[in-house]
Amino acid sequence: MNISIKLFLLLVSLWMPSLLLAKVEESITPLLDHYHAIANIETKKYSKNQHKAITDALSHKGSIIRVVSYQMLFNRYDEILPSHLRWKERLPRIVQLLKEMNADIICSQQLYPKQVTDLLEQVGKEYEFIGNLPEEEEKDPDEVHGVFYRKSRFTCKEAQACTIRDAEEILGPEAQTFTEVHLFDKITGKEFAVLSVHAPFGSPDAREYMARFLVGHVEPICEQKACLVAGDFNTFMPRVDDSFLPYYDGNYILKILTSKNLRNSRDTALIGTLGPLATYTNKEGSLLPFQGKGTPGVFLDHIFAGGNMIVLLHAVQPALVDGFFASDHMPVIADCVNLH
Repeated sequence: MNISIKLFLLLVSLWMPSLLLAKVEESITPLLDHYHAIANIETKKYSKNQHKAITDALSHKGSIIRVVSYQMLFNRYDEILPSHLRWKERLPRIVQLLKEMNADIICSQQLYPKQVTDLLEQVGKEYEFIGNLPEEEEKDPDEVHGVFYRKSRFTCKEAQACTIRDAEEILGPEAQTFTEVHLFDKITGKEFAVLSVHAPFGSPDAREYMARFLVGHVEPICEQKACLVAGDFNTFMPRVDDSFLPYYDGNYILKILTSKNLRNSRDTALIGTLGPLATYTNKEGSLLPFQGKGTPGVFLDHIFAGGNMIVLLHAVQPALVDGFFASDHMPVIADCVNLH
């Protein structure tokens, strides 16, 4: 072997670790962890009753459940994207970001079955996956909106992929599905429900129908146990002076979703919220993704809590991995305790 080949192999061996371990920058995770200590809570910035509620909730910090909702983007249009934004390049970024956030539960949206398989090859030792995966590979597969849960902490007691089929004239011909999982927490001995949802994008009427369906569906669940509903709800704020926004129905949809048993973690987190005031990666004045930290107020992704699921902290994760956003949406995080 000549010296030039030896030198080349040496350089490759030194370079490969950087490919295998992507660099995460601007992560909100350390700050979330910081506020798990009562000593880091600024007493004077809360009322006495609120501070007591925070103190009581943090007394259960050993059983905090970190939930992430992440719209990871299907690869349907990869051929028109720059190569660095295609699934093959984004996959290691998503994997590294998931590891960095250290979630107990990940509600994923808008993946195709093969993408789920790719993810499980990387995180399957740690996480189990529940979702509407087909038994055989399909030529034109449906999107999968599923739940990854930490095997070491939870066992699945019940699961189903639910399909809404009774309003095709409103919802359109594509089946609207969500995944429902009932988990047993080995730390607390308590059971709770998790739903991963992707609301339709193209029709405000379809979003309203699905919101009302979900509210009715989770009402009996919340009466029996704690519940989390997470996903991409496509809730564009009604900023009618912003012509770049495709819809203005977001607040109306959120009002429906929180009309009974569900509470938006962004609005009810005991300690507060962290990170950008948006979840899509556009720049203001444009709807192109992967460009920035969004238009303030445009929250498409949410985590709702029901029953006695108490949200301590809410965050939008603005992290870059090797200088890029891992998806066109930023993950949403909620640190919760189940007091049911």
